[in-house]
Amino acid sequence: MDLQGLAGTYDAVFSIGYNGQPSIQRIKNRLYANPGPLDWMLSDLPDVGRLLENRFEGFMDRNRLRIIGKDQNELFHLVQDSLYRVISAQDFSIHHDPDGQLPDYPAFARRLHTRAQHFLYELERSRMSLFIRTGATWEQTVHFVKLLDERLTYDYRLLVVNYGGSNGITDCFWPLERVCGIRLPVVSGWTSQDALWKILLAGVNIVGEENNR
Repeated sequence: MDLQGLAGTYDAVFSIGYNGQPSIQRIKNRLYANPGPLDWMLSDLPDVGRLLENRFEGFMDRNRLRIIGKDQNELFHLVQDSLYRVISAQDFSIHHDPDGQLPDYPAFARRLHTRAQHFLYELERSRMSLFIRTGATWEQTVHFVKLLDERLTYDYRLLVVNYGGSNGITDCFWPLERVCGIRLPVVSGWTSQDALWKILLAGVNIVGEENNR
């Protein structure tokens, strides 16, 4: 599917990693209804698939968490779920918890549970959804699409944005009916590609918000 096939009105737009960029662009392009369980986290697409298969059961349980480092600004602990391998990157402040005891875990767990349940609710009630992913290989995408096809009873689209293209937007024209594969140039900074993302999402709307963009 090419980029033009992405345009349309969706019941829900989901961010599914790899990092916070899909969440940032949902907000900036007014496609952000509620925070999701994978916002501001780092993940590989196969692990996201396992989370969906298991309906987020046991996601980020306290007894499986381990601190594996710090974020690039050294403001937050990088905390990984050893089962799903997903990494929380902006939930556990180093300033408030220099020893890495994770005292904020109970509040984090409640917040994450609420987001996961809402994600699943939206997933089940929607009749047309858009999933946005940065960083996925062809093979990972094919497997993930198979999982979605097995579990969703309605139509959807998947936007996969990889990096390493030339200037501007490179449409990969992946031969997958519901998937738009895109390459963007490698640049530094969270806001440096806002203009390109605006083009990518120009034709995307959420039900009831078509006239507000």
